[in-house]
Amino acid sequence: MNAPKTTSQQGLRRTMTVSPDVRWSRTDDGGLLLDIKTSKYYSLNSVGATIWEGLATGATVDEVACKVREQFGASGDQVQSDLISFVQALEQKGVITYASPAGD
Repeated sequence: MNAPKTTSQQGLRRTMTVSPDVRWSRTDDGGLLLDIKTSKYYSLNSVGATIWEGLATGATVDEVACKVREQFGASGDQVQSDLISFVQALEQKGVITYASPAGD
């Protein structure tokens, strides 16, 4: 119950940890995630693939939002709202979790 919420400023500045059970592949129009533990796969569009790459390489949620705004020319508020929803969906599916903050 004490897990941080992605909507908080603290949550936006934290990194995510990808589940060791998830495999990823970039495709021409986005990407695919495969959870080998559950045998479920998820299709990502080009924005989703950009978000995944950022999170998987250790960027914070806020840094990923900046990259999406720059790459796709979207408005800041819309990107942040959509990104928070996407991260929450990935969390619920168990493919990512918040990394422990420095000092924990």
